[in-house]
Amino acid sequence: MILLTFPKSNILELLRELIRIPSVNPTLAPEEGHNEVKIAEFVVDWLRKHNVDACIEFVEPGRPNVFAEVGDGEGPTLCLCAHLDTVGTAGMEIDPFDPKIEGNRVYGRGSCDMKAGVAAIMSTAASLAAAGSIKGKVILALVCDEEYASIGADHFVLHHKADACILTEPSDLKMVVAHKGFLWGKVTTTGRSAHGSRWDLGDSAISKMGNVIVGLDNLDKNVLRNRREGLVGPASMHVSLISGG
Repeated sequence: MILLTFPKSNILELLRELIRIPSVNPTLAPEEGHNEVKIAEFVVDWLRKHNVDACIEFVEPGRPNVFAEVGDGEGPTLCLCAHLDTVGTAGMEIDPFDPKIEGNRVYGRGSCDMKAGVAAIMSTAASLAAAGSIKGKVILALVCDEEYASIGADHFVLHHKADACILTEPSDLKMVVAHKGFLWGKVTTTGRSAHGSRWDLGDSAISKMGNVIVGLDNLDKNVLRNRREGLVGPASMHVSLISGG
């Protein structure tokens, strides 16, 4: 057994350093002018200084993951996963990138979701590296774009394998061992444009979509909500975005 002894004060300061680096998802808030590059560079530099092999893997220009590993590989591989991006800062009444400590809480953009998880993973890797050789391997998946389309996670699983994975998303300190899974579907209806005075020449795609939305709502309420699993509850569906013209 390896005892992880990275000091609590060091983990707290690491968290504060992570919060100070803006990593707002550029797709969610392009007007803020940030991405995950600077925080990825910091993470790699910090890990290397603590004797953890780490590198940046670009998913797209300006959208990096960090991959790191520790261990001898002679055994199972455990993946520790967290995301580097945050949501935007609109509406915040504090300086989002100036972390403040009040009692046992840290305030700042991403302090909970999920730079605390990133700090925990980084500190764990540093502790394992300091402890010496471990049987098996621990790999770190510090990914981009979780807050929008998860292109970082998709890229990571295509290039790296593990026997198990622990995600450090905030969960009120409760162990979460099941996930519903999800599917993003896209439905397109087509029609034929016409002048309002010659409605007989047109075919409304919007009216067709109205029927689709009503049908999906009925499916959610009358079918999916009756499908239950003990750990995750009922299935569900919702229409999150509609656009057209």
